[in-house]
Amino acid sequence: MLFIADPPGIDGYERLAALGGHNPAVGNQTWTRIGEDSRSVSIRHSSGKHLTAVRGQQLVTEEGLEVLAIGCRGALDSNLPLRRCVDRVSSMGGWSIIAWGAGKWLGRRGRLVSEMIDSECGRGDILLADSGSRPKLWSRVPQFDFANEKGMRILAGTDPLPLPGEERRIGSFCSRHFCQIKEDESVVDGIMRSVGESGQGIEIIGDRSPFQSFALSQIRLRLRH
Repeated sequence: MLFIADPPGIDGYERLAALGGHNPAVGNQTWTRIGEDSRSVSIRHSSGKHLTAVRGQQLVTEEGLEVLAIGCRGALDSNLPLRRCVDRVSSMGGWSIIAWGAGKWLGRRGRLVSEMIDSECGRGDILLADSGSRPKLWSRVPQFDFANEKGMRILAGTDPLPLPGEERRIGSFCSRHFCQIKEDESVVDGIMRSVGESGQGIEIIGDRSPFQSFALSQIRLRLRH
C-alpha cells in the first residue's frame, strides 16, 4: 500500500488513478489497473504482485506543522489550527498522520505535538510518521519516545523532497503490518481498522538517510527556494 500525500497544486494521485486498464508500462515493468474507488486505486504487476495507492493530501497547519490527510472522502484546506485540522480529517473518514520534519518538532511546535500525543493517544485515526529523510545521526526524537509510552501508532515513510532524484528513494523506508481484510470492507478501511486496533505489530523497516545526504538535500532545497 502506498499513501500518496500530494502537496497543493500537485495531482500525482489523480494521474495514477487515470491510467488506463491496458497495461500501462513503466520502464520494463508492466502494471494493470484492477480496481478503484473514491479513495484508492489498485494495480497489479506482471509478476502477480498487487499495489493499492491511497488518495491523500499534504496539509500545513496554522502553526506550520505537516499533517498528511490519508483516505479522506473529499478535499481539505490547509492553514487550520492543528486540532481543527485533525478533527476535520476525521469527519471526512480519513487518517491524520502528523509527519516529522527537520526543525518542525522543536520548541513551541514540538510542545504542541507532545500535547496532541498526550490528549489524543487513544484515537486510532491520529498517528505520527517518521521520515526516511531524518538522518541516522539524529537518533532521538522525544515525541516518538512519548508516543511509544502512550501507545500512539507510529508509521514510517520515505518522504521524498521536491528535488530531482528523490523519487528513487520511495519505498526505502516504510512500515510493515500484516492484517486480514474483511469481506465487507475496502482495502483502505481494512488497513485503517487493523492499524487502529493493533497495539504492536507495526514494524519499521529500511534505512534513513546518511547525514551527508540529509545535509546536501537541505542545502539543495534552500537553494531551490
